[in-house]
Amino acid sequence: MPLRPAAPGPDGAPKVSSTRVSEVGAKFATMTNRVDPAGRDSRYYLDFGPVLGEGQELSGEIGPQPGEIEFHLENLEPETEYSYQLTVMNANGTAENAEGRFTTLPEGSRGMSFNQLRAQAL
Repeated sequence: MPLRPAAPGPDGAPKVSSTRVSEVGAKFATMTNRVDPAGRDSRYYLDFGPVLGEGQELSGEIGPQPGEIEFHLENLEPETEYSYQLTVMNANGTAENAEGRFTTLPEGSRGMSFNQLRAQAL
């Protein structure tokens, strides 16, 4: 999946500048999120599932420096479309990336990188 830009937060609030699903299999996916906590310790929440708000949530904390948060999503259902959204918040505000989607592969399929998925779709 391509990088997905997000709307910037207010001044001093964290920013989610991109989200990329880099590998997808029948029961897993790997996702990388580029975030800037705007110099403040922040919390993050990744909401994902077939329907946002009704699936799973992963959360954690990040320090004040810009960087990447990588998620290895496991125990997913084969041939299922998943939605995801990352929220990052600190004392100065909240930022969310645009809602994204990916579809897991059929049972027994090997994992595919983004480049392989893109070539297969062309």
